[in-house]
Amino acid sequence: MLFDTTEFKESFNHALMAKIRDKRHWAEELSRILHCGVSSIYKKTRQDSFFTIEEMLFLIKYYSIDIDKIFTHNKGVVQFNVPGLKYPVQNIETYINYLLYTFRDLDVSKNPNISYATKELPIFYYFLKPRLSCFKLYVYAKSIWKLESVVNEEFSTKLIDEEALQKLELLWDKYSRLKSFEYWSTKVFDTTLQQIFYYFESGELNTADAIDLLNDLDELIILLKQMTNANTKNKDLTNNFKLYENKILNTGNHILVRMEDRSLIYLSFDYPNFIYSDDAEFIRYSENWYNKIEETSYLLGKGSGHQTSMFFNYLHKKVEQLSMRIKSRF
Repeated sequence: MLFDTTEFKESFNHALMAKIRDKRHWAEELSRILHCGVSSIYKKTRQDSFFTIEEMLFLIKYYSIDIDKIFTHNKGVVQFNVPGLKYPVQNIETYINYLLYTFRDLDVSKNPNISYATKELPIFYYFLKPRLSCFKLYVYAKSIWKLESVVNEEFSTKLIDEEALQKLELLWDKYSRLKSFEYWSTKVFDTTLQQIFYYFESGELNTADAIDLLNDLDELIILLKQMTNANTKNKDLTNNFKLYENKILNTGNHILVRMEDRSLIYLSFDYPNFIYSDDAEFIRYSENWYNKIEETSYLLGKGSGHQTSMFFNYLHKKVEQLSMRIKSRF
């Protein structure tokens, strides 16, 4: 029987150990969830005895183990978690709470850091400006999540209540404390600018709100430039932000999260929704890809000379052009 082979047992143990977070207390963790003694766990993993089929099925489900890889040893097959399938967004609060949930592991991990390659400004920066936060969430609720409470409504800053705004501030605080290496292009605002113009043209965004949003974007660009020159997103921390201008490669939206005991790769899918994986081979593949991105990008901030000013001046210019276009309609 396949389950009885040494090869299968070794493959299963390897996959299981890769999923356990607390490597120092792995036996105690398995003992707790399988309701058996620690000595029994050691025997099972040494193959003196082994996990029963029921225990294996439980562990596969509990740790999201890719059983296909154990059977086939196929390279290039990666298992992803899709939160949107299990927890579809029912309202804006659901999405905000899930973003907070994703920081749970980072909050307790030592020295976590991320590499973030994106064609659109990471959503966390919009949380610095309440009106921009409202607008971005309005767009997602209306066009992606199709929420009944929003789909037929015009834009309003009343879309998000005070409690939700406080959670967005908390999200920004968590993100601002996270060490990040980010790879942007001068197109990071293009989608938002297109969204502002689209909803202005459709009559769902009035002129005053459109101009206010563009003014907020201008102010946000100033803040982003200050962070870049200071190499930090948080005034209480130093050297926790490195921004690179990516002029060559098309990146999509990818986030590689590194922690002491675990790494994850997040990919946007029907943005702002995402999928993620902790597949070790795919993590290594992603790390190599990020090295290539860095090799072809320009580090902005301290020591970059005029490169930083040129980058952010170009962003200001795009905002100004749309502002003039909207104002010229009247």
